[in-house]
Amino acid sequence: MNFSAYTSLSGNIVLFCRYLRQHGMRVSAAEQADALRAMRELGFYSAESLRLVLRAVLARSPQELQQFDELYEAFWRELERAQDAKIREHEQERLQQPDDPARKPPSLEVLKNWLHGNKSEEEKELAVCSSMEVLAKKDFSELHGEELQLVMQAIAVLARSLATRYSRRYRSVRRGGVLDMKKIMRSSMRRGGEVIDLAFRQHKIQRLRLVMLCDTSKSMDLYSRFLIQFMYSFHHADSRIETFVFSTRLHRITAQLQQGSFRSALQQLSDSVPDWSGGTRIGASLKTFAEQYGPRLLDARTLVLIMSDGWDTGEIDELEQAMQYLHARAGRVIWLNPLAGSPAYSPEVRGMKAAMPYIDIFAPVHNLESLKALSRMVHGLAGDVWRKKRR
Repeated sequence: MNFSAYTSLSGNIVLFCRYLRQHGMRVSAAEQADALRAMRELGFYSAESLRLVLRAVLARSPQELQQFDELYEAFWRELERAQDAKIREHEQERLQQPDDPARKPPSLEVLKNWLHGNKSEEEKELAVCSSMEVLAKKDFSELHGEELQLVMQAIAVLARSLATRYSRRYRSVRRGGVLDMKKIMRSSMRRGGEVIDLAFRQHKIQRLRLVMLCDTSKSMDLYSRFLIQFMYSFHHADSRIETFVFSTRLHRITAQLQQGSFRSALQQLSDSVPDWSGGTRIGASLKTFAEQYGPRLLDARTLVLIMSDGWDTGEIDELEQAMQYLHARAGRVIWLNPLAGSPAYSPEVRGMKAAMPYIDIFAPVHNLESLKALSRMVHGLAGDVWRKKRR
C-alpha cells in the first residue's frame, strides 16, 4: 500500500476511527489518541504492521476483530478512490479556470462526502493534525498569534509527561490497573482454589529528581517565555522539582512557579526577579547555585537541566569551575541551547566552549520537536539513575 498518495497519515487515522464509529464499533476519543500515540512510539514498517498496530489498539472483542478486518480494507479502498477523485477534480477545475488563481477547491471535500459525517468537524480534526505537525518543527522565535496558545498547551502536556516515568515494577491498588494473577491465585489457595476476591496492580511511578536552571538574559528573550511555561508545567506535575533562573544573578523560583495559574506565576516572577532580560553572568550564577544549593540538592540520582545560549559576559573560570562541580556531583548534566537547532550552529562562544567538557548531553531546545526528543532522552537517563540507586 502506497501511503504517499494520502494527505496525512495521522489525519487518516483520525478519519479511520470516525469510520469505525459510523459502522458500529465503539472507538472512544481515548482509544483514538492511543492509536496515534502507538504509531508515534512504535512506527510502522509495512502496510501489515500498520494494520496490526491499529487492530491491537482499536478492536476489543472477537466480533470487533472480525469487523475490524473487513472495515480496514474497505476504508483504505474508499480512501484511495476518494484521493484519486480529488486529484481528477482539482485538475479539471484548474483546466476550466486557469486565469483565476484565487479560486481554490476545498482539498478535503471528496473525503468528507464519502465519510458522511460532520463535515466541518472532520476538516477541523485534519487541520489540527496538520497544523501541529508544522508547529512542532517551527522555531519558538517565529511563532505568533494563535500559534502561541497551541504551542503553550502542547508544552504543558509534554512537561507533565516528562515529569513522571513508569517503573517496570508494580504496586498493589484497590481498583484500576490490571489483574494481579499471582496474588489472586495465592489468595484462592486458602479457600480451596475458589476465587472470591480480585486483586489489581499497576506500574509504580518513578519521580524524577530534577534541578532546572533557565537563562533569562536579554539574548534569551525569544525563548525564555516558552521555557518558563515548560518549568511551570513541570512543577504542577511534580512539586519536588527545583527551579532557578539567572541573568546577572541566580534566583530560586520554585515557590513562584507553584502559583495557581501561569499568569500569576509570571506576575510573581516579574516582581521578584529585577534583572530579568538583563546581562549574562552564567559562571557567577552557577557558582552561587553550587555553593548555596549544590550540597543539599545534588547527588548521583539527580539530573541537572541547564537552558541557555551560552553567552557569558562574566569570568569564564567561574563557569568552568561551577560546571566541573555539577558534573562531579550530579547524576547527569544536560545543556539545552536554543541556537543549537540551526544546522550551521557550533559552540564557538567562550561560555559554551568552557562548559562543553562537563556536559553529558548537549541538545537543542528551539521547538516542540526538540522538547519531544528531550522527553525520550530524559526518560532513558532516569532509568540509568534509578538502576544506580538500586545498586
